[in-house]
This record gives sequence, structure tokens and C-alpha cells, in this order.
Amino acid sequence: MGAYISASGVVTFKKSTDLADTFKLIPENRILVETDAPYLAPSPYRGSVNEPKNCFYTAKFLSEIRNSDFNDFTNHL
Repeated sequence: MGAYISASGVVTFKKSTDLADTFKLIPENRILVETDAPYLAPSPYRGSVNEPKNCFYTAKFLSEIRNSDFNDFTNHL
């Protein structure tokens, strides 16, 4: 259908295993990373005010669970 799926910091939470598993299946060129600021900061900043700079941690987490090189993964975002 050509849809894009957005990942916020929630995907990095320890109890979000089902969500993380879902993002393993989505093609890299269909993933967006967002802050959901000022809420839902990714690990390791969970519980603090979220900022756009924290998208790095969400993207890093996604690249790790997908066994992708971070630079290759982020070139698709």
C-alpha cells in the first residue's frame, strides 16, 4: 500500500518486545523515526523530557534489533 510506519521512543522500552519484533519486519525504506516530544523519550532517557536529538537513540535501537549497520540503516530513513 506504500504506507510509512513511524517509530517513537516507545519501541526502545524493555516491555515493548512485540513492537520491536514488528519493526524487524518492516522494510527499512518504510520506517520513519519521530520524537513524540516532549513525551516518551527513548531509553536511556526514559522519563525525561524528550527532544528531537533523541531520535538518534531510537534509530540506533532499530538498527541493532534489525542487525543493520547504523549508517546503512539511517540512509534509508
